[in-house]
Amino acid sequence: MIQVLIVEDESLVRLGIRTVIEHSGEEYEIVAETDNGLQAVDLILQKQPDIVLLDITIPGLDGLQVLERVRKQGYTKHIIILTCHQDFDYAQQALRLGADDYVLKNEVDGLNIMDFLRRAKVQQGENQANQARGKQERRENFLFNLFMTGLADKQDFFDGCKKYNIPLKDDCLYYLLVHIKRYRDMLKRYEREEQDTLFTAMNSLISESMSKECVYEIMRLSPDNYIIPLSIPNHRGTAETMDILRICATRIQKSVSTFLDMDALVGISLRVHDVCHLPESLQQMIHLLNRNFFFPDETILWESSKLDKSAFTEAMKLMKQEHEKVLKGNEKADILQLMKIVKDKIRDTNVVPDKSTFLYLLKDYVKTLMTSRGEAEVTVPADMTLDQMIGYIGELENISGGADVPQNYLAAQAVEYINNHFAEDLTLDDVARVVGVSGGYLSRIFAKFVGQPVSNYIMLQRVNHAKYLMLNTNLKHYEIAEKCGLNSAAYYTSVFKKYTGITPNQFRNQRGES
Repeated sequence: MIQVLIVEDESLVRLGIRTVIEHSGEEYEIVAETDNGLQAVDLILQKQPDIVLLDITIPGLDGLQVLERVRKQGYTKHIIILTCHQDFDYAQQALRLGADDYVLKNEVDGLNIMDFLRRAKVQQGENQANQARGKQERRENFLFNLFMTGLADKQDFFDGCKKYNIPLKDDCLYYLLVHIKRYRDMLKRYEREEQDTLFTAMNSLISESMSKECVYEIMRLSPDNYIIPLSIPNHRGTAETMDILRICATRIQKSVSTFLDMDALVGISLRVHDVCHLPESLQQMIHLLNRNFFFPDETILWESSKLDKSAFTEAMKLMKQEHEKVLKGNEKADILQLMKIVKDKIRDTNVVPDKSTFLYLLKDYVKTLMTSRGEAEVTVPADMTLDQMIGYIGELENISGGADVPQNYLAAQAVEYINNHFAEDLTLDDVARVVGVSGGYLSRIFAKFVGQPVSNYIMLQRVNHAKYLMLNTNLKHYEIAEKCGLNSAAYYTSVFKKYTGITPNQFRNQRGES
């Protein structure tokens, strides 16, 4: 029910407005009437009506004074000024003071006043929605700044939580960092309209995964990173608190994998003792997730207050020494063994490994290795795990001046990618970019290992999938063409006949005869 308050000193006008509203059959209720400005201020602030019909020329305080006072005292809802032609300048002044609309009293009739009320209802709904969005944006900005730029002191944290109704407590504060691996590649699996629902789906899965023992917020730090600050009551012991955090993190990781088919890492913070240092803690947590590069089996990672940097530093020194041997041309470096040493040295220690430094050294080694053998420079794909890179570097080290040595690892990676993406607009260069080599280089090793060109293999996968769909579904040919990445039914028919010797219709008819 939309509540209306009428402020008008002419009783006949007031009666006419009330009669129209009461007989309109619409959801409007007159909560009060007055002919006095002083009383109008009290009624507006007390009743907080949805709409005020306010005459400019009233005793006590005039309409402009009433308008100015209630706006200054926090009344934000809809005010429609009632005015005469000769008061038009006052109406303009009223709009500057915060009135939402005005009505000429000598033009007021039943239809006219209801049109204004309906318009006010719509505008008020839009204003409320905008205010809610604005408040939500300010709330999200507060949480974002809490983790990204920090706060001047704890009082800012208390004030922000109170202002935005955030239930977090500074004396029992933790957070989870959820990272989606290979987010850009994952996004390609979804249509554009489906992509818009991913954020909502993530929020829902996180909410359903959280324990009832804690209060929490969800904020999206970036497309592939979510932060869940949370508070767990102090009466829970340390062991019980750690169990609650572990259970929440495990549920999130499994839910994202099961329902969205995405690989997620979840970092768990220790108790936050000073909210002003959250940005430093978050950066440490982001670096901690780099352990997954070295240990892909670690999907739940715990922040450590004391980080052991010595083990990683020692292993990196050994790698640098071996790399220098290659640069000097004195002897061959056993880089593969050193990569394994790095992994062994940090497996059971509280280490935030410097993945960037490691990759920089590794890429420099690969560049030197390839240049020394007269081969084109190749890239090291950053989304590989350490174990995958060990295989990758091993294949590169087998290169010997054009000898016919099959590059199994690279070709196998290409085959796996094609098998999962043949329905897309896929080219040799696309596949080469994924496995981290040039198109020409991939073309040579693919032919050696697989026995056919990349383009041929892509088309065979499309044709084989078309056969499967014809044998197992009742899809029309143009639908099958779309699902196999063959653009049109005509092109699909041409490709199918080229690789099978018969048309799709003939293949489908053979199925019916068998």
